[in-house]
Amino acid sequence: MAIFSKVVAASSFRIAAKELGIAPSRVSHSVSDLEQFLGVTLLHRTTRKLSLTPEGEKFYTHVENITKHAEAGLNEINSVGDEPIGTLKISLPAFLASSEISAAIAEFVQIYPKVNLSLNYTDQVVNIMDEGLDLSIRVGWLADSSLMARKIGESKRLLVASSTYAKKHKIPEHPNDLNSGIGYILACVAAP
Repeated sequence: MAIFSKVVAASSFRIAAKELGIAPSRVSHSVSDLEQFLGVTLLHRTTRKLSLTPEGEKFYTHVENITKHAEAGLNEINSVGDEPIGTLKISLPAFLASSEISAAIAEFVQIYPKVNLSLNYTDQVVNIMDEGLDLSIRVGWLADSSLMARKIGESKRLLVASSTYAKKHKIPEHPNDLNSGIGYILACVAAP
């Protein structure tokens, strides 16, 4: 139908073929196939002139609307490639609320205002599929998964305590010392 519409608009098989970037014989065959499918003649063809039959005129009106709507849809989809649009759902650990990642997300929102961003800061384990998430940022080792994963950075973890606390409690010498409880409780923080 798009080829038929182009032929009518150009009033020529050859010009339509050139605009479509296909062989004139392909244009002619496509229109003939359409006529055979519909069981009517759409175009009067002479060596000098091309004109619509009464059935062709009726059909062309509808085809023209279809092709205009299709082109508008294609243009709309192609414009999405130039500027992202839609909803993006992301889950992050709560401690990343004040991080470079959150700053980068804020910058993303400024650059792409048509993206509706939904952020969920939680330390709960989330199922990306069940929650309908587009992206989940997590810290630690990834369990076997069929999901696509990328490492986006590293951070060191340090055990720290105030000097007053350290004077009152035993200093752990081995990670297992932390399992024994009260005397060895130290804060664990992420270092940049």
